[in-house]
This record gives sequence, structure tokens and C-alpha cells, in this order.
Amino acid sequence: MTSPTWLANEAEVDSAIDGAVDRVMTRPQGSDNAVTATDASGGVYVDVGSTTLPQWQPTVGLPRGTKAVQSLQCDRTAAFQEERKRLLALVRPSAVSPPAVAHGMPSSSNAEAVLCEYELQRLANVRRNGEYLTDLGLGADVGDAQDRVPLSYHAPYRHKNCREPAVQRMAAAVARVMAAGAHAVRDCAPHVYEAWWEPIHAAPVIAPALVYPSPAMQLGSESEWGVRDQLPADTSPATIPTGHVAARVSGIPDQPTQARLEAAWKGVSNSHSDPVDAWRRHGVPIVYVPRISPAARQHPRYRRSHPMPSSDLVWCEGREGGRAVRIVTCTEGWACIVCAHYESQLHGGVMPSSYDGRVIDEETGRPFLERRLVPGVELLRAVCYSLARVDAWCMAVQAAYNVRGDGSVNQTPAQEALLQEIYQALDAPLDERFRMLHPWLPRKEDDSSSAPYGARPQAW
Repeated sequence: MTSPTWLANEAEVDSAIDGAVDRVMTRPQGSDNAVTATDASGGVYVDVGSTTLPQWQPTVGLPRGTKAVQSLQCDRTAAFQEERKRLLALVRPSAVSPPAVAHGMPSSSNAEAVLCEYELQRLANVRRNGEYLTDLGLGADVGDAQDRVPLSYHAPYRHKNCREPAVQRMAAAVARVMAAGAHAVRDCAPHVYEAWWEPIHAAPVIAPALVYPSPAMQLGSESEWGVRDQLPADTSPATIPTGHVAARVSGIPDQPTQARLEAAWKGVSNSHSDPVDAWRRHGVPIVYVPRISPAARQHPRYRRSHPMPSSDLVWCEGREGGRAVRIVTCTEGWACIVCAHYESQLHGGVMPSSYDGRVIDEETGRPFLERRLVPGVELLRAVCYSLARVDAWCMAVQAAYNVRGDGSVNQTPAQEALLQEIYQALDAPLDERFRMLHPWLPRKEDDSSSAPYGARPQAW
């Protein structure tokens, strides 16, 4: 991490790790999309971003509930449908399918490569939700037969935890690490970096407004409103165009509390795939950055090249397993960036076990992992992903905008009416982020949903 390719300094990494830990140790139970007892989002885990899952009633995060964009929902013209299909092919090409599984489902005794009960339940919930939307006539299914995505015409909204100051501080800190990862990937694998931006370039009328953490945050602004967001030029600083970031911290500090010890073993991700996540041509990134204390280097079990084996990433070739590789993600002095198709490939962490596959020591009643961890070795994971539903919504908006044009560079009245309807359907802060792209839109006179986010920006 001393290379000029890596831009994040130690203070920024410390802020990201400490911000995630502080949020988890002080938050209400079950916040930030984490259920620490049963799922792949356990331990020190904080997730924030935007989604399109409809809320039928007003909620704390959505005082007026989600709003459907009628111009999209009611458009059955052949021109709109064909344009939408063309754009959708950029984010879920029909020619691309998940890799075939060569050896079938792994043995149930292999704790690193089996679908957990939670993941099976989540897949069932996704299917039920899609059926519910179809029954209500609110959307259609897009995608291949194995990975069907409910397309809703309800406007996206930001998760309610982004109103929490602790989450905002954490996201701003993790954003700096994301920018460092983006810079490294653009330098070393520019084709991967360019592929991340393909869906944003395909839907410029809406997609940049949904990027979070925003480019402003990734470039060092204390809030997402620091600078005007634009589509990146070849010479602009590198950023990751993601809709969500999940900050995870593995390992323990020099003097861990019992709560941190429990969070460490609960935070070893169950093997799972993420079928609701968006597809990118060369996959999406997870950025791993270690923090090693001086005391850890003196520990008898410390190994500089592999100080935390439980943080290794087991990555399978198919959704249900098959052949797998084990990637070392924690090495002192190095950042690790793994770009993969997590939406279609089984992946997870590693739990130390006995020879017969038990992860709990019968003598102590505690996981074997607790005594394998080296105090003072911690690892930040910045999991950057978007949702397929959000991609589908953005492509529908762009398709509707395109077919309402007349071929000139000027906006038609029909295009302006569509943008005004979308602006009114969006809740804070996405409505003002959308207005950054279309500053001619008249600002909403009174919208109480913006209050928890503080003052809106007055000028750009």
C-alpha cells in the first residue's frame, strides 16, 4: 500500500474501520441490513444505498411511500419496449449465463461451499416478491430463466439508515478507500474500470443520481453535496459507480471486548450467491485493506503473508458450487481487490473446524476461530454493488426519454414532462441529486421528507 497506485493513507483506512465498528457497536439491533445471528451479513457489517423495492405504506424512511412513475407503467408502445430491451441487454446480456457447475453440489460437510439456510430463504423471498408484483400488475420480469428480476416502475429511494450521522460518517470514510481501489483498477486493468461505468453511460438521464457513495464523497468531500457530479472524463479522478456499499470488518483489535470477539466469528460470511445484485461485464469489486498493530507483529501466530486465514475468499465457479479457488485477501502492506460475478457464483469466508467438520469446540463451547485470531489484525472489506432492479429501472427511464425525443439535441416537451414526473416521484435526497443532472427543474416548494437530511444545497 506504499505504491503510488494506491492513494488511501493509514488515517483514511483507520477512519473507515473505526467508523464501521463504532456504528455496529452502538446501533439498534438488526439495523443496516444486518441480522447478525443467521445470515451472510453478520458481525461488523454496515450497508447503505438505494433500492426500488416498493413500500405500499408510508414508512419512517418514506413519509409518503414510494411513488410509481405512471409514464413508465402505462407505456405499452412498441418503441418503448424495444428501446428498453436494447438498454437492458447492456446490463444483463442474454448471451451471458452463469458458468456451468462441473461437479454439482459440494458435500454438506464442506462448510466453505454450501448454501446456508438463510440464503435459501432469501431466494424464496425474492421469488415471492416477484410474484406479488406481477399479481398487482406493477411490473414485469426481465432476465434469464435462472436469474429473473422484478421490474417495478416505482421510484428508487435511499435506505433509511443513510439519515443516521454515524452511517454518513462511515460511508464518507469508506468512500475514500473506494476511490483508492478505483484508481488502482483503472491503472492496472482499465477495461474492468470502464465496464463499471457502462450502465451509467447508457442511462445518463438518471443513473448518475443513484451512485452512492457519490463521486464527491469518494473524492474527499465531507458530504455527497460537495461538488457537482458529472459523468467521468478520461482525465478525471477515478471513482466506483456503485449503488450500495457494505462495509465489513474482520478480525479483532489488540484488546477485544467479548462483543468484538462474537462479531468476528459471526462476520465470517456464509457461502452464498447474490442473485438480486446487478451484473457487470467483468464483475464488481470488493476492496480488502488490512490494519496491523505493532503488537500483532510480535504475536507467535502472526504471519505477514497470511495473518488472517478466516478472511480468505472461497469462490466457486457456479451458483451452487463446483470447482473453487481460495483467495488470500489479508496480507500486510497490500490491498486486495477481487472483481467477480458474485450475483451468479457461490462465495464466502472460511471457518476453522475440527477434522470432522465441527466449527464449535465441544470442550469450551466456543468457535475454534476465537483462539485462531491474532489480536491486532483487522481487515476492512468495502463491498461495492448495485441492484439489478435499480439497473432495470434506470434503463426503463432512459428508454422512455429516448423515444420521446425528436432526434435533435434539444429536449422535447414530452421529455421535459417525463423528467418532471420522475423528480416529483423521487424522495430526498435522490430528488435533488436528480435535479443536479437537470438544474432547470423547478425546486419542490415543500417536501418534509428532506428534513432529516439537513439543508438542501442552494447552488452548484
